[in-house]
Amino acid sequence: MLERFLTLSPRSQISCLVLLSEKIVDRLRGIEGYEEAKRALRRCAEWSKVQREKGDDLYSMLEDGSDESGLFIYIGYIDMEEEIEQVWDCVVSTVAYAAYWAYAYEGQKYIPQTLESIDEELIEHFFASFYALDPSHQKIVAETIVEVESFLA
Repeated sequence: MLERFLTLSPRSQISCLVLLSEKIVDRLRGIEGYEEAKRALRRCAEWSKVQREKGDDLYSMLEDGSDESGLFIYIGYIDMEEEIEQVWDCVVSTVAYAAYWAYAYEGQKYIPQTLESIDEELIEHFFASFYALDPSHQKIVAETIVEVESFLA
């Protein structure tokens, strides 16, 4: 599945990640950060369509320089249920990937250090977390990739 995903353009890859994350984000309903996660996914979806968001704006949803806000604060709570952690992994990976490509689209030479190492391992991690939630998600990934490909055709 990874090979097929990687044949998509970056904008299409982000669309695919957003669509997949939207299928699971409601598992965070009632948990602190849920609304921020939904808002971040909407902004990433918007970027994949029109590229108006700046890399800095997308990245600021992950961290804003303080220890008290941004989606990164929801990763790795010691007492977090594994399912919730996997959903957060998917959401944060999607936003980080979108921010990375937004910086690239702008031609930025500087990107936050956190994003410098983004490569296909991030996508592998996303898929591993997504599949861990439900093994049948492999079918959902395949269908979503086909959906994004057919939309572009």
